[in-house]
Amino acid sequence: MANLVLEKDNVALLPGTSFGKYGEGYLRIVFANSLQNIKEALQRIGNVLSGLDRS
Repeated sequence: MANLVLEKDNVALLPGTSFGKYGEGYLRIVFANSLQNIKEALQRIGNVLSGLDRS
């Protein structure tokens, strides 16, 4: 999922496993940015997720 979001809408996420085995199934998001940029990133992530085929 992290690679998909990066490729589709240029938002970098980390797979939870980057932080150890207990991160399996999670994504990590860094909030060290302006509120405006965080809102934009979340919107972009939402755009990617809404475009997935859920069948």
